[in-house]
Amino acid sequence: MAIDGVRNQRIQQAQKAVREAEKDAAKKIKQARNRVLEAQRQAEQRENAIRDAYSERIIRQQDKNEQHYLNTRQKGLESVDDIKRRIRKQIRTIEDQGDQQLNQVKNYYQNEIQEKTLEGKKKLRSELNLLQQTKEYEKDKATQQLKSLQQNNLQQTRRTLDQHQDRLHRIRESSQKEYQTLKKNYLQAREESKNVFNQNLNQINQAHQMTIDRINRNASKQINSMSEHYSRALNTYDNRQSDPFYQLVRIDGALEEANDGYLFFARIPKHEQDEITVTVNGQDLVVGGTRRSKERLSTEDGKKVTTTSFQSYHETFPLSLPVDEKNLSREFDGDYLIVTVPKLKHKPAPIHRSPPQDRPELRVPRPQFPPGVEPKATESNANDSPETPPASTKSARLLS
Repeated sequence: MAIDGVRNQRIQQAQKAVREAEKDAAKKIKQARNRVLEAQRQAEQRENAIRDAYSERIIRQQDKNEQHYLNTRQKGLESVDDIKRRIRKQIRTIEDQGDQQLNQVKNYYQNEIQEKTLEGKKKLRSELNLLQQTKEYEKDKATQQLKSLQQNNLQQTRRTLDQHQDRLHRIRESSQKEYQTLKKNYLQAREESKNVFNQNLNQINQAHQMTIDRINRNASKQINSMSEHYSRALNTYDNRQSDPFYQLVRIDGALEEANDGYLFFARIPKHEQDEITVTVNGQDLVVGGTRRSKERLSTEDGKKVTTTSFQSYHETFPLSLPVDEKNLSREFDGDYLIVTVPKLKHKPAPIHRSPPQDRPELRVPRPQFPPGVEPKATESNANDSPETPPASTKSARLLS
């Protein structure tokens, strides 16, 4: 009885150690996932800050260019108005001078006429004719000078306007080129920052994925080692359950729930992948398959021995929510089976199923354990966790 008590105590301690190892592994996996999410959040904040800084810089540069253009245009318009005012002033000055000269000439000749009137009527006509000719000549000369000055002023005004127009055009072109340069630099900087962010994000994801894989492998090795050790200690009976042909076949799959569906992972050897079946039965995911083996042996005395073995197995995994079994998909990534089952968007009608019929020929008799040793059925196998399969594109998308 003392030996049985010690054995039960050791079994309980082993089971407690296995549970603590599972809790520790789950905690480490959760911490690694939290670190990945935090790194992604920080990277998004940095990208938004860079984008806002570049947008604000472009807006300030555009306002500055527009203000510079308006100031230059205002100065050009003021210069043109000033030139027009000076031209009008010069024209008025020339007209006033012409009028003064004309008045002086009129006064001069009027005085001469008055003086010559006393000399005689003979000289009056000649002087009047000479005065008339002189007046016409001076008037024509003054008119020609006025027209020449007006043409010169108009040409100068046109040249000044053309110069200001050319200057405004060059300023507009330089502003446009500077804006295009700033826009190109901004786009290049944004593309470079995006590439750097993607590279950093990929490196962080790879590092965290490697950390998670390493933690899963270490936890799986520890749990498998402990399970194998205590499983060998419990197998103290010698009957047909020790024969591999009669042992229970476990798929050892992992079912995970995502936001929009379920993911199922299981390690299946390549020579058994063609015989694997995956179906949905109500609220259960059923994974099964068949095995067939045929061996022949020829002895030295001419005898021939042939053994043919055939097995069929299936395992049921309960689903907590209704699923869309029509869109069930499966694929193989190396030695791993990956099954994707999307959730239903609406609640389906309840399915009435008849109770399963009892088939005595399919039941396996319970083995006879030694006194004091009563483990739970397939406890060692239940604690074994499959190795973490490589993440495919579809599984990564669902788990995110």
